[in-house]
Amino acid sequence: MSQHNGHAPDTQGEANTEMSFYSEEVQEVLGRMPSWMERSGSMILLMLTVIGLVAAWMIHYPESIHSNARLLPAQAASTLRAPVAMQVQTLLVPDKQAVHIGSPILQATGPGGETLMLKSDTEGILHWLVQLAPGDTLQAGTPVAAIAPSGQAPKVVAYVDETQYNQIDLGQKVILKTTNAQRLFGGALSGKVQRKSITSSNGYYEIGIVLDTPCAPIIAPEPVSATIILKDYRLIHRILHI
Repeated sequence: MSQHNGHAPDTQGEANTEMSFYSEEVQEVLGRMPSWMERSGSMILLMLTVIGLVAAWMIHYPESIHSNARLLPAQAASTLRAPVAMQVQTLLVPDKQAVHIGSPILQATGPGGETLMLKSDTEGILHWLVQLAPGDTLQAGTPVAAIAPSGQAPKVVAYVDETQYNQIDLGQKVILKTTNAQRLFGGALSGKVQRKSITSSNGYYEIGIVLDTPCAPIIAPEPVSATIILKDYRLIHRILHI
């Protein structure tokens, strides 16, 4: 029997060496990011940074204080009452309509069957005080409507404590909100601080506010909430603390 004195070829070692060689080449290719991907990534990062900076500049993040306030009639409204007992025939003027002195607002039937005409005694905006329909009966002296003098916007007064009072300056912007804003004024109201009371009442100071745009007169005080803008910061100022 013949014997082989030479060594058998080390095929396993050669395979490992070849795999290691190719593995290193593959790893080098996989570990190197293509240049187009690097450029695209840099552009996307730059765009996101620019968008973030623009948004931080555009978004307002004001420092403000909140307080209770009231809308007050500039002048007492005139109240129209039924002169005698009457039965309503026709409402001649819709709610919140401008009227003049002598304008007929309601036609009714008097106690003796005669036709009566209730007329405005002043010029302004009419507010019906009761919901009326043809056939309704009114007793003598019943308040029917109120007429708020036109051309005079409501006064606005906010109430703040001493800490808030010391932060407020004349000319600061004020945003007013009320559940009846849409019904009364067609939207939100804004104005500016016009005056500050010198003395307090029960620990609160009055802040007089003038409206930016005219609004319809009112016949009774209307509660609102006031946001007084102390400083109109932008978001970037808040982020950078400047």
